Amino acid sequence: MSIKNRIAIRVSMALVLSTVVIIGIVAVNIRLLNIQLTKDKASIVAEITKDALTAHMVNGIMDKRDLFLSNIAHLKNVQNLRIIRSDKVNELFGKTRENEGAVDEADRQVLSNGKPIEIVSEDFMSANLRITVPYIANTAGNPNCLQCHTNAKEGDVLGAITMNFDLADAKDYGIGTILKIMAVSLLSLLGVMYMLRGYLTPYLDLFTQLTEKIKAANNGDFAQRIETHLKGEAGVAAKCFNNFMQKLQDTFAKIEQNIRTFIPQHSRNQDPIVEIEGVVNGLADIYKFKRTIENDINKTEVYDRISMLLSHKFGVKDFVFFEIDSERNTRNLVLSTVEYKCCASITEQNSTNCRANRIGQPVLSDDFEKICPSFLAENVEHLCLPVNIGGKIGLVINLMSEDKGEFERIKNIAPTIQNYLNEAASVIESKKLTEKLRETSLRDALTGLYNRRFLEEYLANIVPQLTRNKKKIAILMIDMDHFKMVNDTYGHDAGDAILKRLSTTMLENIRESDVAFRYGGEEFIVVLNDIASDEDAIKIAEKLREKTKAMRLKVGSETLQKTISIGIAVFPDDAEQIWKCIKFADTALYSAKSTGRDKVVKFVPELWNDEGDGGY
Repeated sequence: MSIKNRIAIRVSMALVLSTVVIIGIVAVNIRLLNIQLTKDKASIVAEITKDALTAHMVNGIMDKRDLFLSNIAHLKNVQNLRIIRSDKVNELFGKTRENEGAVDEADRQVLSNGKPIEIVSEDFMSANLRITVPYIANTAGNPNCLQCHTNAKEGDVLGAITMNFDLADAKDYGIGTILKIMAVSLLSLLGVMYMLRGYLTPYLDLFTQLTEKIKAANNGDFAQRIETHLKGEAGVAAKCFNNFMQKLQDTFAKIEQNIRTFIPQHSRNQDPIVEIEGVVNGLADIYKFKRTIENDINKTEVYDRISMLLSHKFGVKDFVFFEIDSERNTRNLVLSTVEYKCCASITEQNSTNCRANRIGQPVLSDDFEKICPSFLAENVEHLCLPVNIGGKIGLVINLMSEDKGEFERIKNIAPTIQNYLNEAASVIESKKLTEKLRETSLRDALTGLYNRRFLEEYLANIVPQLTRNKKKIAILMIDMDHFKMVNDTYGHDAGDAILKRLSTTMLENIRESDVAFRYGGEEFIVVLNDIASDEDAIKIAEKLREKTKAMRLKVGSETLQKTISIGIAVFPDDAEQIWKCIKFADTALYSAKSTGRDKVVKFVPELWNDEGDGGY
């Protein structure tokens, strides 16, 4: 129901209710007024009758009273008039009329207590008022009542007069008045309705438009405008509303444009307010996520954080992270939550075989059958998201599911996941750069081996583990024989080439668990982890010595052959302190060089010279 109809109904109800109340008040007042006027008339008639009867008594013509009473009874609206004589009057003067005695209980009650009685009888068609007024003996009048009524005393009831009055005329007058009021009220109602239609309708239409436009704005439609011909305050209000809606529309358009700048995969919602609320909450979550991973130690922790994000926030169970090395064109598996192999091994040696890496765009398995030939898993839907790091694809994340319904959900949330990954890209790049700088600071620039600084960190971390696990390591201290002569004879370039070749030989002939370091100059250290016996360490050392001796390096027109000397010490068998163990390996190396070079010497206590303790 429209506001106009509601107002019309409520105004009508108010007018009708007011009319009913007024009619009720008028009807009651007219009734009371008529009764009061009739009572006043009855008092006058009673007083006149009293005076007339007194005059008749004084003049001795009481037998002539019927004519007077008959004339009085014919007054307008007087239906009946009777004189009632008390017992004292009958006792003194005798009973002269049969109809002048008490005929009902009301008459007897008035004669008994001397109080007037009023009885109203009415129905829908008629109304009647009966009034019975007592005549009380008193000495104040002239003549004195007690002069004639010698057997009475002051205050006695000498008689009464009872009168019946017809109130029909008064009732008809009241009904006529009520009808006039109803007619006036009906005319007033029609007048008010006309005013509502002619004067309030434009304002009500304005209010209706305002309600509809606000509802539309609440649903995200800010293109609605109010149309009205009203002037004054109403016109100003409509103009202000239209201006406000225009500003909202322009503002939300700019916000939408900015959102697409920050979040290219942003999806459009019909309600921009709900949309912006969601986007702001999403941006806040992304910002908090980025702040969190910025404080992570390395990229591995960042990958773990992304893994938690996928599983906990987005509910994705199966996914794999591949790190792309664009310089080497390789792809390395860094994190996986599945047990099966999802991609072909060829993508590891040649990352261009990864379609997502090659085209730099998301790859969906349901776009085309076997869209990526390198994906091996059967009956598994997959979505591969490439992450651009530093201008190149540096990470590819495969989201997978065997359930098609779950995969549809993953596709729907993929733009949001991509937003998180895009923000994480700069952090991953920073972590990679930091790791690269750290790696550079910990490696020897010439040979590519770890340097002495990293040796210190490495030993500080590994020694507590060795102590807890009761493992042993061997320290190989290696020195190239007569290296100074190479520099002096063939130059430093030749010396550098020999050191590089020796470094390569060492890396090729030690285990994956072993670590090689350039200790300084032509000295190297190899840490052999988890050796079972001294013989195992000696065996590896001999292999290194033999492989080095077999090396041939062409320098100009000559071919050089070099040898190395190696000293071995075992921690914690030879020393309980790791740096003392290194000192003992150096002592064994000194023994090897001083006893002919090109040999391996295992440290024994007899080699230690207390004078050369050096503080160990």
